[in-house]
Amino acid sequence: LISEGICYAALGGPQSGNFVAFNLSSGAVKWKTAGEGPSYASPVLLAADGSKQIIFQEQTKLAGLNTADGKILWEYPTPIGTGRVQIASSPVVDKNRIYFTGLNNGVNAIEIKKQGNEFTVNKLFSNPDFSTAYCTPLLKDGFLYAFANNGRLFCVNTANGQTAWSDDRAFQNFGSVVDAGSVVIALSSNSNLV
Repeated sequence: LISEGICYAALGGPQSGNFVAFNLSSGAVKWKTAGEGPSYASPVLLAADGSKQIIFQEQTKLAGLNTADGKILWEYPTPIGTGRVQIASSPVVDKNRIYFTGLNNGVNAIEIKKQGNEFTVNKLFSNPDFSTAYCTPLLKDGFLYAFANNGRLFCVNTANGQTAWSDDRAFQNFGSVVDAGSVVIALSSNSNLV
């Protein structure tokens, strides 16, 4: 992720890694913080209660780090479900809410709040109906859209975490879902345009 002249990356191997912030103009390391092994998910930015954070999905938890110095502000466990798991779905941020999936443990939402000098993490919902493998959900008008790891296109209402609908056709377990104004367009990996 690149923001304000800084490149944020999670580097390392399966057992251990580092969160690193690089200065784009010089290539110098601005900060480096030890963490778990990285996932395939991209980091995302979050602005919560006056702080700017970079959110990383690690192997078994989400972590929020201060963009200025790399200090870990909070962590939240994201246990992996059963079966083969590719942690390739990036977290989705909406104000101080974070939606995450891709761990064979459903579609989940948490809320980050500042209390004094600390940040708290509150679980909002967990919907076990669907999980993604390689598709980062699209957030549009209070709904998340994605291809599930069972090949179904689905939609979750972020107000209550309930499944709004799911397609009964089986596509493949990854593809792209984009906001096209008045409609959502999805293209599966087996070339089905929905």
